[in-house]
Amino acid sequence: MILDDLANAARRRVIASRESIPFEKVKEKALGMECDTGFPFEKALSGPDISFICEVKKASPSKGIIAEEFPYMEIAREYERAGAAAISVLTETDYFLGSPQYLKEIAAEVKIPVLRKDFTVDEYQIYEAKILGAKAVLLIVALLQLPVLKKYMENPVVEEIPTETVINPNVDNWLMSTKGRDKNEMIYQLLTLGDPYLALIFANTRQRAEEITDYLQQQGLKVALIHGGLEPRARKRIMRQIHNLDYQYVVATDLAARGIDIDGVSLVINDDIPSDLEYFVHRVGRTGRANMKGTAITLYAPAEDEMIAKLEERGIKFTPKTFKNGQIVTTYDRNRRKNYHRRKESLDTTLRGFVKKTKKKVKPGYKKRIQRAIKEDEQEKRKLAKRHEMRKAKRQRQRQHRRERENNGR
Repeated sequence: MILDDLANAARRRVIASRESIPFEKVKEKALGMECDTGFPFEKALSGPDISFICEVKKASPSKGIIAEEFPYMEIAREYERAGAAAISVLTETDYFLGSPQYLKEIAAEVKIPVLRKDFTVDEYQIYEAKILGAKAVLLIVALLQLPVLKKYMENPVVEEIPTETVINPNVDNWLMSTKGRDKNEMIYQLLTLGDPYLALIFANTRQRAEEITDYLQQQGLKVALIHGGLEPRARKRIMRQIHNLDYQYVVATDLAARGIDIDGVSLVINDDIPSDLEYFVHRVGRTGRANMKGTAITLYAPAEDEMIAKLEERGIKFTPKTFKNGQIVTTYDRNRRKNYHRRKESLDTTLRGFVKKTKKKVKPGYKKRIQRAIKEDEQEKRKLAKRHEMRKAKRQRQRQHRRERENNGR
């Protein structure tokens, strides 16, 4: 999950920082600074009216780069003028493209408390945040285990709230098998069966995104392509065109698509299941916004059945769909075989007599002879049933050919 990745990245950063500047040196410097015991951020948040903490960040895992130009000082001043109780600053470098310098400069400029938002808690981080000018460290509690909470909080209570649904109820979440079908052709058919206001097709890799785009363009569709290899200027231009609805179809990779935040996305197609299942929710969450209906369609191969099962364990529910006569129809559930119980076929009279006689003789190996005879009988019945189906299909083809000849003759 993305939160786990963020926490691991934070831990690696702390380890690297400890190697660069020893813990004792950081602690000594922090403790030598003026100590503010008034907890101004707590006082600011405990006022009689609604209090809010405003966040300063350049990017995020869900949205990507929020703004190419990042006037963080101007943003912080605007928050202060708007009456924010405190300002939270993201300094994480990998996922949020942050910098400790942002925190240091903002803390020196504004008069309201500045917090450092982080994803793990460690004494080193607390002293480091103080040196940078932070009044406190803001944490995502979902990442903290109970022993850590007990270390930093008095009698914390952890309450698990069951999640009724992971996917927006405005979204129809469909699942379609690609077994025996060309995936590019399926995507084209899904896009052209209706008339989506804006359709997003997600691919796991840049190469696959390019393949899908090339195929759809060959079919005559006007398609925008967004991936991590685009130059900033080209990406900016395409994003502007998408916002202006110059494109009806957009193919994107997960990382590049984070900047796409448009109301009116009516269709999302997952060409593949993302390796990080957290991205699946982000993908599907692109549609069904602002109380509008949306459809998310996930294409999967039989080899990806285990990943579908993991998504279902997270509370994600799918409606199985397939193509029939040029239309999308509901089909059987992929787990039907797990609940399948073979119907016991009745034995014919000859075999029943054989079983009774064999039981009466009660000689060594009689059970095996009975089982072998029953198995041979079942095999024969299956052969007859299969032969019957083949003849039935052949007759249907012959009737179809006759009708075609008659129509051509007219």
